[in-house]
Amino acid sequence: MTSVFDDRRCELGEGPLWHPGRKQLFWFDILGKRLLTRTDDGARDWQFSELVSAAGWVDDENLLIASETALFRFDLDSGARSEVCALEADQPNTRSNDGRADPQGGFWIGTMGKTAEPGAGAIYRWFRGELRRLFPGQRLCLVTLAGREQGLLVPPGNPRRLRDIAGLARPVRTLANSWLVASTVRLMRSEASPRSSSMSSLTS
Repeated sequence: MTSVFDDRRCELGEGPLWHPGRKQLFWFDILGKRLLTRTDDGARDWQFSELVSAAGWVDDENLLIASETALFRFDLDSGARSEVCALEADQPNTRSNDGRADPQGGFWIGTMGKTAEPGAGAIYRWFRGELRRLFPGQRLCLVTLAGREQGLLVPPGNPRRLRDIAGLARPVRTLANSWLVASTVRLMRSEASPRSSSMSSLTS
C-alpha cells in the first residue's frame, strides 16, 4: 500500500536530495523559491528571495545550494547563507537547474533560460575553489536522474523531456557517468543506432 510522503503543492518541484547523515529528504519548489523537507517532527521549508533548484550536502548542518545568481552554503539550523561563488549573476534571463555532487567532492550544476530560451544555459563544475564552465560552445544542459549518479546531457530546455533511464536507449544521447577514477568523467554518446555507441573521456 502506498501513501503520500508530503502533500504540499509545489509550483515546480524538482532537485530531490537524500542526506545520508541526517536520514532526511530535501527537495525544491523552484518557482516558489523554497527548499522543503519532512522529518518525524513534521514538515519544514525555507523561503528564499530568488530561484533555487539543487543542492549537495556539505556536512550534517550545511548544504551547498545553487540559485539563479550563486552557489552558497546554507546552514539548516540557523538559516544563515554565505556565498561561495557567483553563478551567471550577470545574466538575469537564466537560472540554475539540475545539479549533483561527484565522488571527488565537486558539484556539477546546469543553468537554463528562465523561459527555456534557445542557446541560454551552460554546465559548470565547482571543485577546489574554482567554478569551471564545461563543454564551452556546446548547447547542453544537465538533467539528473533521481536515485542515480548519472545524468543526461540534452539540449537546453530538454525539449524531448528525458527524465528516466529509458532515455539512455534513445539514439544521439550523451551519458555522463561520474563514478570513475578521480578527475575523469566518462561520456558515452549514442550514435545513429541505440545499439552502437562510441566512448570518449573528459579530464575535468
